[in-house]
Amino acid sequence: LSYGGIMSNSYLSNNRCKVMSSRNVNISWDGDCSPCNLDVNLALKGGNLLMSRDIKEITSSISWHKVRSLITQKKSICASCFDANNYTKNKFYYAF
Repeated sequence: LSYGGIMSNSYLSNNRCKVMSSRNVNISWDGDCSPCNLDVNLALKGGNLLMSRDIKEITSSISWHKVRSLITQKKSICASCFDANNYTKNKFYYAF
């Protein structure tokens, strides 16, 4: 689930996903919603804003809770995600 494919980086740790603590709702151009801002292909689609009355309806839906459950359990595409992990302490990461 990386922008350029799966990357290995020794500065990243396998801690809890940062996405879960931020309560994101990311909306694509066609109204599809995902709780993960790294899910650029919307594999974790939890609803569509154009088909719903409002965001609250989406975030309280069964499908939204199923998607969030996949994230917390690190299943589906979340199992191989390096991007959302926390950086290890006392290390710097430089992107060149």
